[in-house]
Order: sequence, then structure tokens, then C-alpha cells
Amino acid sequence: MKKNYYLNIMGTVMLGMIIVSCQTKSKGQQVADSLFRDPKKTKAVLTFDKTKVDFGNVSEDTLLTGKFTIRNSGTEMLIINNVQPDCSCTSYHLTKRKILPNDTASLSLSVMTKHKSGKIMLYSTVSANTENRLYSLRILANVN
Repeated sequence: MKKNYYLNIMGTVMLGMIIVSCQTKSKGQQVADSLFRDPKKTKAVLTFDKTKVDFGNVSEDTLLTGKFTIRNSGTEMLIINNVQPDCSCTSYHLTKRKILPNDTASLSLSVMTKHKSGKIMLYSTVSANTENRLYSLRILANVN
């Protein structure tokens, strides 16, 4: 009788643990859910402080670095999936790919003007888990 009593208690405790563990999502599962969720239903909202930097007149062989601030004005985690410059002459540095609500990250786009002349307009595309999946940033200069 005592043995059956303890088995029933152990079974009840184990069943309770299984139910609780099935209902709790791990942090990794939450991130995966936000990556594969329909972007039209996400609450992450990406805003930039600006979408272009115009350096005006610059000399050839100058390193230009445009800095952009990315803000998540939404209520869920913003995930920057990719930053794709349109030219191999442009490099980038992103401080973080996952941005919490009401938080910011910095994106720097750098261009070397060596072997360039005249007006240049270089685009970089940013993709994120937002309703508008793609964003375009520009760097402008007039190389003398």
C-alpha cells in the first residue's frame, strides 16, 4: 500500500513537470519563433535616424564613414537579418543584430573613394523581421 502511494505521488509530480516544461518556451525557441513568424504579424518596428549621408565634396583616397542609428520602436525583438552593400568597396559594422523594444543599435557604412571620381551614390540594403522587409540606405559624395 505504501509503495503504491509513493508511486502515485511520483507519477503526479512527473506529470506536473512535463506539463510545465511543455508550456514554457526557452529563450532560443522564442528567438526562433520571431525569425520564422509572418512579418505582417510581428510587432517589431525599425526606424532609422536618417537614410542617407551626404559628404559633399571630398578628395580621392578618402575613407568615408556614414553612421546610422537603428531603433526598434515596436513591442517585440527586432532582428537585423542582413546588411548588403551594393558595392564591394563598401563595408559595414553593425553593433548588434537583435534589438529589444525601445533600444537602438548603430550601423556604420564605410567607403574608400580611391579610384572614384565625380558624384557617387552607394546603396546598402538592410533586411529585418518587420512588415517592410527591406530598407535602403545611401552614401553620397562628390569625389574631386
